[in-house]
Formats: sequence, structure tokens, C-alpha cells
Amino acid sequence: MVERCVEAIPYQKIMWVMEQGEMKKMFSDIRFGFILEPKQSKSTLLRLDGYYQPRNAFTRLLYALMLRRKLHDMIQTLVGNLKDLIEKRAVASG
Repeated sequence: MVERCVEAIPYQKIMWVMEQGEMKKMFSDIRFGFILEPKQSKSTLLRLDGYYQPRNAFTRLLYALMLRRKLHDMIQTLVGNLKDLIEKRAVASG
């Protein structure tokens, strides 16, 4: 997989575009990244932003029937793992 960073604002936002990889066979455009939003309670909301452009009608149907759920589950796991890592570091440093 080859990705290129297209936007980076320290402590606020980072976005990538996938240039090569298995998913590029099905999608003509794949973009994703993280957006951080500070909250009043000394916490930060982490949003995962993404965009997928299917290459054709078959891929669009496949995405609607199967891939959307798989990507959602993968994102939930990723965000959960990030949360666990951050919380463990906060406990260790505090």
C-alpha cells in the first residue's frame, strides 16, 4: 500500500490519499484521515474522515452489500485501539 499525505495541520488534522494498494482495484479515489476537536473538559474528540469512490456499478453494489459494514467494523476497531493507547499513556504519565 502506498499513501500520500495531502494535508497536515499539527494537533488538528491529517489526511491521506491512497495511491497504490488492493483497494485501488475497486475504488478510483480513496481519502481518509483524522480530525481532532478540542473539548472544554480537557478532552479531544477524534473523528475519522473518509471518502471512497467506487470504480464501477459492480463495486458500488459490493460496497453497499458487504464492504461498508467491513470498513465500519475496521474503523471501530482502529478508533477503539487509539482510545485504549491514549488512555494507557495518560495513566502512565499522570
